[in-house]
Amino acid sequence: MADLYFRGGPNDGLAPTLAADDDHEYLWFQNGATGKTERYRRTSETMEINGSSRTVFEYAPE
Repeated sequence: MADLYFRGGPNDGLAPTLAADDDHEYLWFQNGATGKTERYRRTSETMEINGSSRTVFEYAPE
């Protein structure tokens, strides 16, 4: 499981905990509101949210 933070795009500010492979550069996320699959790129940044360190992913449409 990984704590993530999405920056930019339709899921901006979303901070989910997901099963994500730490070796992958990209994460594809199913947007429940639109039904679309959206691509996010891992950054080297982390963000502290409510005492939890989260990996920052930026919106990276294909």
